[in-house]
Amino acid sequence: MAGAFRFMLGFYPKTEAIETKRQNLLNEFNKLKEIETSDELSRFLHLQKLVVSPEFLERKKNLQNLTFKGSEEHLKEEEYLRFKKMSDIKFYYKYKGSKELADYLGTEKSQELAEYKTLKNFVQSDAYKTVYDYLNDKKRFERTPEFKQYKEYLSIKENPSFKNYFKFIGLRQYQEYLKVQQSPDLERFQQLENFVKSGEFCSGKITSRKGIQEVGRLCQNERI
Repeated sequence: MAGAFRFMLGFYPKTEAIETKRQNLLNEFNKLKEIETSDELSRFLHLQKLVVSPEFLERKKNLQNLTFKGSEEHLKEEEYLRFKKMSDIKFYYKYKGSKELADYLGTEKSQELAEYKTLKNFVQSDAYKTVYDYLNDKKRFERTPEFKQYKEYLSIKENPSFKNYFKFIGLRQYQEYLKVQQSPDLERFQQLENFVKSGEFCSGKITSRKGIQEVGRLCQNERI
């Protein structure tokens, strides 16, 4: 995948240039392979091996002293020379030793070409198209569930009721209210309030002077 993103960022030559060069070399190589498997080349190689053999040369020499022309060996030599002049045979041997073919065969087995083929398959895949379309879509965020949630958040935020709510919780009076609500003084006051409203207190049975003073003190607390 790293190679794929290097390709997308322009660290490799353009696909078209590589593909054109590769196709030209492939065409030449295919022609070479076609000749390589042809009957003509097979026959030529057989005759070449024959006419350069010591046995043939020796027999040719002996026959020249007799009558070489018209002999089987002479006919084969003529056939060999005819094949040797054929354009396909000339092309085969010329191209077989060429730098272009050597470069092609070297490239064909290279790691770079293997990676190129992998990248080519990637850029032609649905996965690449998905990534490409996504990265080039200026409104891609608007197509996500997160954007829908964001729009909903903005809508709620602009609701007057919620505006008043957040304004209210920021008021100093509300913060003071919460502070008192959680204080031990309020808890004790509520306990004493329940006590002074009880039947026992109202019937005059309370005997603790300290309890009466505490009720009075809490009643005077401005925070309650």
